Amino acid sequence: MRAAFTRLFDIRHADFVPKPDPLPYVRALAALGVPAADVALVDDAPQNVARGRELGLWSVWLRSPHSVAGGSAGNSVALGDERAGAPAAHVTIEHLAELPGVYAAQTAPGAGLGSPPPATEASPSA
Repeated sequence: MRAAFTRLFDIRHADFVPKPDPLPYVRALAALGVPAADVALVDDAPQNVARGRELGLWSVWLRSPHSVAGGSAGNSVALGDERAGAPAAHVTIEHLAELPGVYAAQTAPGAGLGSPPPATEASPSA
């Protein structure tokens, strides 16, 4: 799966400031030197996906029964729920294995990441 990405960023890149604080997103965008609309964010925490979309990233929610959103900010959400009033992910997937197909559909001629379609859900893998 790593081959599908140009760069990967983790919490160390933002000096251990966790998402959904804007700093990790801003630092990643600065390091990449590209517009937010040309960057894909894949995350299993709905509040992180919502923040990415608010900042203009093409956002994929990896909906997982193992994800637990929240942290020191106390903004935990129930599994499967998105932050009230927050923008939805552009795409929701159930398994990371779905990502290459979803990404290919978004980067097909005329469908670039700069103009992602409205939020959709990928079909669950069989």
